[in-house]
This record gives sequence, C-alpha cells and structure tokens, in this order.
Amino acid sequence: MRARQIHEDEVLRTEELFAAAFALPMKSEAYEKVKNIPDYRERALAFAGERRENPHSREDEQILNRYGAFTDDGVMTAAVFATEYQMKFGNHLVKMAGIGGVSSLPQARKQGAIRSIFNVLLNDQYGKGCVLSYLYPFSTSFYRKFGYEQGVVKSDYILRLEPLCALPFPEGKNVLVDESNRDAVLQDIKSIDAEWIRRYNGSTVRSDYEYRFAREADPYREKNGMQEYLYVTYGADGRADGYMSFSPADAGKRDTDLAPGERFIQVWRFVPEDRDACMRLLHVLSGLAADYERVKMRVPGDLPIDRWLPEIRFGNCSRRDCYDGMIRVVNVREALNCARYQGSGTLRFIVRDEQIAENSGCFEVEYKGGQAVQIRKSEREETADAVLSPGELGSYLLFGNTEFPVLKSGGKLPECVIPKQCGWIGDYF
Repeated sequence: MRARQIHEDEVLRTEELFAAAFALPMKSEAYEKVKNIPDYRERALAFAGERRENPHSREDEQILNRYGAFTDDGVMTAAVFATEYQMKFGNHLVKMAGIGGVSSLPQARKQGAIRSIFNVLLNDQYGKGCVLSYLYPFSTSFYRKFGYEQGVVKSDYILRLEPLCALPFPEGKNVLVDESNRDAVLQDIKSIDAEWIRRYNGSTVRSDYEYRFAREADPYREKNGMQEYLYVTYGADGRADGYMSFSPADAGKRDTDLAPGERFIQVWRFVPEDRDACMRLLHVLSGLAADYERVKMRVPGDLPIDRWLPEIRFGNCSRRDCYDGMIRVVNVREALNCARYQGSGTLRFIVRDEQIAENSGCFEVEYKGGQAVQIRKSEREETADAVLSPGELGSYLLFGNTEFPVLKSGGKLPECVIPKQCGWIGDYF
C-alpha cells in the first residue's frame, strides 16, 4: 500500500470514499452541478474546479491538502484530509494540521492504508513548518498508533430551564442577531473570540468561513433543517463581552442523557468572557422555559457554571468533564521553543516518534524567564525524566498534563515547570 498527496482529478474520489465509509450520500452543491457529466475524469476535474472557484469553507480553499492510499494497480481505497489552521500555543500562533475525513473502504481496512497515509502526511507537514496536529477520534487507541494523545478537556452541561428564570440579570443587554444588524455585530463577535484565543491554548484563529454563522445569521428561517438563534450580550459599559448560538432540537438515540423524542435547546456556541456575561446569556435561555425543559451545551473546563447557579441539585444541573479531541506535536524543537515555562531550570525527556524520525531522541531544554533559552539533543538517555510520545508531549506542553508512563521508577514530569491550564478548541474539522 503506497500513500501520497492527491492530484486534482482525485478530489472527487476522496469524497466518494468518505460517503461510502460513513453511509453519507453525496449531496453537495458542487456535486449536484457536475454529477451528470458522463466522463468520470472530466466530472472529477469539474468537481474540484467548482470547489476551488466557489469556496464555502477553508477545506475548499485547501482542496488538495488531502492524502490517499493506493493499491498496486493505482486504486485509491483510503483518504485523509489535512487542513491548515493557526493555533494558539503559549505566546505564539503556530501552524496546525487539522485532520479530518479519515475514511477507508470496508475491504481495505486493517491492511495498513491509514497508517501509510499518516506516515507520509505527518512528514509532509513537518516539512511545511507545521508544529502541531489535532483531530477528533472515533477511537483513542487507534490514533495513539500515530502519536496522538488526548488534548482539550471540556465540560458538558445539561441545565433545566425553569430554575434559570430566578437568576439575577447583571446590568447590560442582549441583542438578537439578524439581517438588520449582523454586519455591525460581527466585529464584536471577533473581539470576543480574540479574548478567548488569548486565554486558551489550542484555540484556532477563525477565517471568514468560520464566521458564516454570524454573517448569515437569520433566526426567522430554517437552514439545514433547523433554525439557529445568535445572541450577543453587552455589559453596562456597552462593550460586547459574550455571545451564543442555539437551536431547538429533538433528542435522538445518541442523546442518552435525555428522554427519547424530548424537545430541548442545543447550544452550539457559548462564549462569555466572565460571570456577568454568562448570567445575561442564561437569562435569554430562561425565556424558553415555557416550551422546553432543558438545554445542552459544551464549554471550557474552567467555566464554572455549576458554581454560579444557586441550586444544582434535583436535576437542575448536570456536568460531565470529557476530553474533546487528540493532539500531537509535529515538530518537537519548535514546540519546545513555543512552550511557556515557569521558573528556571532544565527539563530532560525522551520522545519516541514512529512517524517523524527527526522528533525521536533525548531532548534537553534549558528554560529561564518563561521561555526556552537552549534546546539540544543528548546521548545520555539515562538522565531523562520521562519517555513521551509526541501526543503526550503536546498534551504536556499545551495543557500541563503529566499523567503519562515514565522512564524510570519514581520519575515524572515536574508539574511546576509547565503550568496546568485549561484549553479550548472551538471548531471541528
């Protein structure tokens, strides 16, 4: 099985693999325009051209940032998308490869197709200056084979709406976004996001495509089978300090925390800067208590909504912390250079990277004044504090996680060197 980056006439094939692997028939606007072209290669080239010339997403702009695995006779049987983002890491914005569209035909599974793709993809990303990679796994054990480890911790909340009616309303106002004001509030939303990027490692910088939810906000009409409401909240000083978007929904089979068929409010984005902004946004949701019983939302793990509510028992509030995605370092030296350190000293550890040879070895980092001042490789592996995968290293450097296997009995990564910090990544890919 050999792998490589795809050519333009192979974009359609990657979409077909995804549709077949996940039983999701192709229905995109671009496909509908070209599906009746009889010659397959002409159809494939027209499809790629349509996506590139009329982009609707970052993925469309980077339409060739995809990799395929091919049989000996040249048939693509598996594919992976690698979309480039800018990610917050310490005091830096670094290039991050967002992995998605991982798909393979049933007959090609467990034959090394995806492994062969990751071996090529990750080395390519290393060569392109990528520092990190992130993905949302169907299986954590599967992606650990390629060096990934659990990353951001988020909190899932389910709140009863009726008790929210008694919450205090801090001075300020909430504004429903629609066609009349969406252009004016877009900059407010971007300024709120900028604060979250400053606050959270792992945050990605959004492009205009990721702001379509704001630029096309219209609570009066259905889009993609649902109505979506977007609110921006403003403090007493008139400054925007939070926003949220939500839709009414019906509980499905996977909503095990809700009764089958229960009507509830699904919050897609909940982005308050502080407690007062949170209270004002919750006040909006309380206005739906007559028609819905509960609301679901996912927020950063350090947003203590449960501590801000007067009563969380009797089913009023449920909180569950969970990992959301997996991270890996693509360039160890650059990651060590970007990390924020506390105090002064020397950190030593061994990295084992089965995909990128340049990352493997014993690294010694001398740090002072919050940053690395010298990074070098050492032959003295016996002096290392711990052995880490590139994913464990990423989870440690970005979020301060230290619960990993160690090289020698009693050894561990010092918690005081890399501060424990909550992360956040707000977009899926």
